[in-house]
Amino acid sequence: MRTWLFTEGVDIPNFDAYGNVIAWDARGSLISDLREYLQYAAHANAFVIYKPLEWSRYDPRYHQGIVFRHGEIAEFFSNALIPSVEAFKDEPALAAWEIMNEPEGSVAIASDGEPCFDTTILDGSGAGWSGVVLSMRDILRFHDLHTAAVRAAYPTALVTSSAWSEVSFTDNVLAKDRGFFNYNKVTCLILAGG
Repeated sequence: MRTWLFTEGVDIPNFDAYGNVIAWDARGSLISDLREYLQYAAHANAFVIYKPLEWSRYDPRYHQGIVFRHGEIAEFFSNALIPSVEAFKDEPALAAWEIMNEPEGSVAIASDGEPCFDTTILDGSGAGWSGVVLSMRDILRFHDLHTAAVRAAYPTALVTSSAWSEVSFTDNVLAKDRGFFNYNKVTCLILAGG
C-alpha cells in the first residue's frame, strides 16, 4: 500500500507562525497512529510505502519555501521526518519511504548545460502539467537531501520516488523521435544535492 500522509502540507506537517516545521502534527499522535497502521499491515501480511514526503504540488503558501531553503528543510527533517524514520525502522511492514509522486508535474522545461538538469527533452511530453515550475536541479536536490536524511536515521531503508512516465526515468530510447533521460540516477542526485 502506498500511503500519502500529506500532499499540499495544509494540515501536516505542523508549521509555526514563522513557517518553521515544529512537528508532524499538532496533536502529536501521527507517529503512534502510523505505527498501529504498520502493525496491522504486518498482521495482514501487507507492505506499506509511506509517502510522508509528498511535495509534488508545491505551493509556497503551504510549504513555506521548504523546497528551496536549507534551514527549513533541515527543520522538517529533525522535527518530523527523522523521528518517524527512527520510530518505524523495526516495523517489518514498512517497505520503503517515497519522496514524491510524479515530480515531473512540477518541473520547468528549461535548458541547462548539465544534462542532469536540462529538461528540454521533456518539452511536449506532458511534463509540467501542474503549472508549478521547479527546476530539475531543485527537485533532484530535494530528493537527494531526503534520501540522505532517511538513510542517516536508517541506513538500510529503501527510498523511492515515482515517475509519471518512462521518459524521465530511463536512458533508453523507447519511442521514435524521442530521447529519454533518467534524471533519477545516482550521479544526477549527488550532483544536485551533494
